[in-house]
Amino acid sequence: SKTFTKFLKETYNVKMVRDIKPEMCIAFLDSKKGCSTKTISAYKNALEKISIACEKKFHIQGFYTEDVKTHKVADTYKTNSSRLYTNEQIEKICNFPSSRQAEIKTMIFSGVRVFELIGIKTEDVNLDKHIFETTIKDNKIDTYSTIKIIGKGGKVSYRPILPQYRAFFRELIKDKQPQEKLFDLPKNTKQTRLIMSNELRRITKELGLAESGKNHEFRKYHSQIAVEYYVSKGWDREQAEKYVIQRHLSHSGERQDLKNIYLYS
Repeated sequence: SKTFTKFLKETYNVKMVRDIKPEMCIAFLDSKKGCSTKTISAYKNALEKISIACEKKFHIQGFYTEDVKTHKVADTYKTNSSRLYTNEQIEKICNFPSSRQAEIKTMIFSGVRVFELIGIKTEDVNLDKHIFETTIKDNKIDTYSTIKIIGKGGKVSYRPILPQYRAFFRELIKDKQPQEKLFDLPKNTKQTRLIMSNELRRITKELGLAESGKNHEFRKYHSQIAVEYYVSKGWDREQAEKYVIQRHLSHSGERQDLKNIYLYS
């Protein structure tokens, strides 16, 4: 709703709900050209909910009309399925001496995003206790061997820690207080992204690799390693892929576009 409101103010100088017209909704959708079909559909669902809420609260005619519902936005979205770095190169980055090595290893070993590093506390790393929690996305789960993450939109998830990474996380939280933040990073997400991006560029330059601050390479590496781990334990590959997309990356396990990006690159 914030994105839509900002668009209305900047594009049409709309100040009152009653001034919102269906053609404005269509223009908003067109402004998202380049997004995937699934993302456009999500925007449409959001517009419909906003329209219904406004109808009920302000007693106006809804602006999510049939024209808006059936409007087609050109799908020019291209899946970036190529990997910038091989697994061997990611492992070199992982082991390269750095003042931010703990942060880099945490992203590689758990698949967390850069901004998600900011809020991780010692007590969020559960290596020993079988504690059951309920989340909106995953329902009731055992949080043993997981990291509690505050992700996009403030949503809570518990990212699994694979057995081969448990020793790293045990050392990471050693001698720290339960409420202590694990990483010395700014609360400002843009500053944190810049810090980690610059460090990754420095490391890749030192290693003679293509210079890049794209930390999403770590999520691709992690998800592929995780799938192979579960398959090695007898899981059906499709089941493993859905589990990794949902639990390790905190996305819907049914999204084929994310499988293309993270698992098949």
